[in-house]
Amino acid sequence: MEPLKFTVGIDIGGTNTKLGLVDSEGHLLRRVNFSTNPLLSFADYQILLTNALEEVTHDIPKEDLLGVGMGVPGANAKTGSIPEAANIPFLTEIPLQTVLVKLWNLPVFVAKDANAAALGEMLFGSAKGMDHFILLTLGTGLGSGVVINGKIVSGSNGLATEYGHSVLVKNGRSCNCGQRGCFETYVSATGLKRTAISLLANANQHSILRDLSPNQLDAQKIAEASENGDEIAKMAIKKTAQWLGLKMVDLVVLTDPEAIILAGGLSKIGDYFLQTVRESLDKKLLPMFKGKVKVVYSGLGSDDAAILGAASLIMNVKN
Repeated sequence: MEPLKFTVGIDIGGTNTKLGLVDSEGHLLRRVNFSTNPLLSFADYQILLTNALEEVTHDIPKEDLLGVGMGVPGANAKTGSIPEAANIPFLTEIPLQTVLVKLWNLPVFVAKDANAAALGEMLFGSAKGMDHFILLTLGTGLGSGVVINGKIVSGSNGLATEYGHSVLVKNGRSCNCGQRGCFETYVSATGLKRTAISLLANANQHSILRDLSPNQLDAQKIAEASENGDEIAKMAIKKTAQWLGLKMVDLVVLTDPEAIILAGGLSKIGDYFLQTVRESLDKKLLPMFKGKVKVVYSGLGSDDAAILGAASLIMNVKN
């Protein structure tokens, strides 16, 4: 029996950086998290990242470590760099793959976070056996990975399917990318928070969310308030789900997927959010597509999907 080999999956998000040690059967054995502070310099972040890598691999022989896969918003898999990291400014234009290969003396593969997560779903999660599906990551921003004929759609420059920066509302909310009205400013954990704050400012009804400062308010608190019957929280979740379902219509008519899989922080909200998304999508779908597209949560768990997906980048190369 061959000894197990290991990979490290790293998910770099706008709020947190997550690392995990993954065996060749797709089991997440260890994890380390630390905050992604957008005010950091790359030099400081590199130290935090290296320390976390050493922590998660501390007793693994080098010869048993296949490499490190990294999922990063806006990453270009062809160059191993991040040309424009809207929510992680210190990574912009850094040749991340080249730098980390030299620093760690390990194979490193960098890809867009949602593409990495889509690969993870295809190998281990809800997309097993599927050749046509879409993965949406709903975290600090909104990432999207599209798989057609069993292959990730990457585009001519490795930057395809940045759906979070398509326009939902003309001249709408400001986005970290510099534009206004981007989809992710309405449909993401951050977008949900912005919707709740807007509703609190424009409604007089009681809400337990009023007891929280803007810094304390997050998607989890809104979800908890909704479960306790808070009408503002329920309204914020409903509006977010409706926007998501409406915009998913475009993806369906363009790609004819078997399923759309939701991962990230908003996937923790539960059945009410998912059912509202399905209803909103179904209401606008052309008859030819009705009943043919599943909308499901990640089969890897909202906390594990990104790490396992990133680790899958190395497994995919090795296989």
